[in-house]
Amino acid sequence: MIKCKICNSEMKKYFKKYEKITKNYFEYYKCSNKDCGLLSIYPEPSDKTLSEIYGYDYYKSWGDYYNYRDIINKQKQDTFSDIIKLLDIKENDKVLDCGCATGALIQLGLQLKWDIYGFDINPVSKEESKLYTKEERVYNCDIFGLPFEDKTFDYIFMLDFIEHPRNPEEYVKKSFELLKENGKLIITTPNFQSLSRKILRKSWPHFLNEHINIFSPNSIKLLLKKYFRKISIKNNYKILTLKYFLEWIYTKSPNLFAKSSNLALKLIPIRLHYKKIKIKTGEILIICKK
Repeated sequence: MIKCKICNSEMKKYFKKYEKITKNYFEYYKCSNKDCGLLSIYPEPSDKTLSEIYGYDYYKSWGDYYNYRDIINKQKQDTFSDIIKLLDIKENDKVLDCGCATGALIQLGLQLKWDIYGFDINPVSKEESKLYTKEERVYNCDIFGLPFEDKTFDYIFMLDFIEHPRNPEEYVKKSFELLKENGKLIITTPNFQSLSRKILRKSWPHFLNEHINIFSPNSIKLLLKKYFRKISIKNNYKILTLKYFLEWIYTKSPNLFAKSSNLALKLIPIRLHYKKIKIKTGEILIICKK
């Protein structure tokens, strides 16, 4: 019997989906506990499968990232800036970005004079960091390979990250250990209970082979309250360019939605491709205090 990673209840088959990149099927199981409802992929993707997903091509779905990196990173920083307004991060505060990708948050943090670091298992992330800092601030490893002692950081960000690890509780626990007293963990993650998931059902773009665990407000709170004393949860939105949004749909969605988004991108005038829109993408924002 497959057990839930959060509450240890029985997991039951939910649905099977085809993955475009690896050209394989993967299957989600759902926790039978109504107070949890975590979704997890079983069997979990192998290291080989994940290495096929996380590589140079991973960022191509970000609206042709390598040709428009400045525009796309600025778009991400606009989203991050709205989250930062909810916090009280001061100059020289020590900050960690989990799964820092192309380093948009690290760039922004350096501009705001934070003492910020990041890690990502994708080797491209470290290469991208050389474009904006000469310092050793990005590590090509997981959270357990970092060279920092416990109680080092004032803030830890997991933006679009916690759905990726096989073992989310171990990452939450390690983050708790790395945070100073009264430090904060900030998470954004797809929300299984979101309106977009209820409308799109199995065609929801967040159902991806690299999204090993899909949370709801209930399941993420069950996990976090094991460690953190204060937890707030609210709906999240992103600021995206039209090109980024439509290419994301094209890459991550089933054929019908993919064809529609591709057609829309061809019909929309090029001058509007980089118009920014504020949109709810079916995610939640969680702020936890140690």
